[in-house]
Amino acid sequence: MSRLRDALSAFACDLPLERARTIPASWYRDAELAALERRAIFGATWQFAGRAALVAEPGCFFTTEIADEPILVIRDGENVLRAFYNVCRHRAAPVVTEASGKASRLRCRYHGWTYDLAGCLRGTPEFDGVLDFCREEQGLVSLAVAEWGPFVWVHGGDSPPPLTDFLAPMPQRLAAALPSLRFVDRREYQLACNWKVYVDNYLDGGYHVNTVHPDLAGVLDYKHYHTELHPFTSVQVSPLKSSGSAEIAGVRNGETALVTVHPTGRSEGAGRPLR
Repeated sequence: MSRLRDALSAFACDLPLERARTIPASWYRDAELAALERRAIFGATWQFAGRAALVAEPGCFFTTEIADEPILVIRDGENVLRAFYNVCRHRAAPVVTEASGKASRLRCRYHGWTYDLAGCLRGTPEFDGVLDFCREEQGLVSLAVAEWGPFVWVHGGDSPPPLTDFLAPMPQRLAAALPSLRFVDRREYQLACNWKVYVDNYLDGGYHVNTVHPDLAGVLDYKHYHTELHPFTSVQVSPLKSSGSAEIAGVRNGETALVTVHPTGRSEGAGRPLR
């Protein structure tokens, strides 16, 4: 633990901009630090889990993984959205193995323990006569879950703040755009890098745009590109040079390009021109 404290203290976050330094190289490869990040950054904050459309009706569910933990999100028979660790209380097998679907009950395929859609344990085959076993205490372990727009979010820590407070100012800034979003496709990319490498690129204030994205650079008023920092989100904003040049570059017409990012580094509405 002392070694980890020393590694964390090696970086000063309060230096003036002209004296700023990058974080130590060890922060990208230290296994103990990576475990701490999984617990404190990804495991104890609101994280995007999946699309709300997948759990629009009672019985609908999807599974995912957050901070190396298997997660089940489901809408129960009373239309209440719930999230659980996707782990059977008997021998820790996954209760649900499908990516998404619809169910009337949740039955572990290992030994047949069965839970209702609210996570309560209902069936325990061949457990008659077992002493000191309280079925009511062996339901699935729940997590905080909430919806914002077309997205479902899960929080694995204690006393989570309201989701809209955590995401501020995203709910306010994107309120007009969210209702028009429609799901088109899902693509996954496995990046062989520390997660901070990806975020370093995404949050470099547009520094790479001129060289990596010349078409986009051609429509942005780069001199006025700026980043707004908030407690748990950041917003990158750039005026567009003109709607005509935006059409040439293949982006939608508008006056401003708005990019918002939450702590996982996943982007929501990346490069979305606002009218």
